[in-house]
Amino acid sequence: MSRTRFLLLTKFLHFVSNENLVSRGYERKVEKIAPVVDHCNRKFAEMYTPSQYLSLDESLLLWKGRLSWRQCIRTKAAHFGIKSFELCEAETGYLLQYRLYTGKNTAMYPGPLHGFNDKTAKVVLQLMEGYLDTGHVLVIDNWYNQLLLTRYLKSRCTDVLGTISRRRKGIPHAIKDLNPKQLERGVSVGRHCGDIALVAWKDVKLVTVLSTYHQHEMVPGRRAGQAVLKPTVVQEYNRYMGGVDLKDQKLSMFLLERKRNRKWYMKVFKRLLNTSLLNAFIIYLRNPMYRMYSHRQFRLKVTEGLLSRYPRVSSVPPRVPNQLQRLVLRLEPGESLPYLYGS
Repeated sequence: MSRTRFLLLTKFLHFVSNENLVSRGYERKVEKIAPVVDHCNRKFAEMYTPSQYLSLDESLLLWKGRLSWRQCIRTKAAHFGIKSFELCEAETGYLLQYRLYTGKNTAMYPGPLHGFNDKTAKVVLQLMEGYLDTGHVLVIDNWYNQLLLTRYLKSRCTDVLGTISRRRKGIPHAIKDLNPKQLERGVSVGRHCGDIALVAWKDVKLVTVLSTYHQHEMVPGRRAGQAVLKPTVVQEYNRYMGGVDLKDQKLSMFLLERKRNRKWYMKVFKRLLNTSLLNAFIIYLRNPMYRMYSHRQFRLKVTEGLLSRYPRVSSVPPRVPNQLQRLVLRLEPGESLPYLYGS
């Protein structure tokens, strides 16, 4: 099709009819893109079996327009945009589950979930639906981590590794009352309760890490070119936490959603389309064909395959500008040229 027709179809592309928008609250805000999100979540889970380590974190899609739930996260590359909760494979960045965040005033899950009423705990449990009782290790940061949630996940055969705030309920006083200014660099304090190990380690700042399958062990490492000793939980947390950031980094080289959009859900659709290509490439790397393609070459091959599968039905001849035709006047003998106005 021509470029003009493509832009016209894109302009009128909708996923839900406006006449069917009858929901309220969270469902009303995401209803414009809900069928696409549900379809992608279902296909992402069906087409891939993740490895042991899973990473849960938030991502930010750049959006500069007006939107009531636009967020600001300075640690992300976009800084301002549409926030989403994502569950990814830690080592490859494969996206498994995707949920949009629409502000603190709209409850994503109004009722209790597995006995939890805390909003953060319900986000974690909803994203982990389908991956419990299978022996996975969930790596999270201190915004999601809490002791009651950790014990429940451990009872569902899911280990937890992540940082935790010392102000959380249930943290022992031996760690809660630590003064970072009085600790020397490299000092670590550990406490255990059953399968849960809580380690506080002083590096540049005081870091508190929780794990359900580690002990208070130190391993050699390097920092700024110098040999240091660090806890095993800190080393593995640094290794497996960046699954969502790894996915964003891989997508940053092929931004299908870079073009400005007046509708926020069109940008989310393009982001999910771009993520689908990345997930397909990760599946391809697990079972490569006779030749290994790079990420860019893989996208080109997908494009060529789509063009060969859906060729142009009728070819429209290119427009050729009309050639200048000379006016030939045939005059009879003795006849003069006609008078032309302006000549």
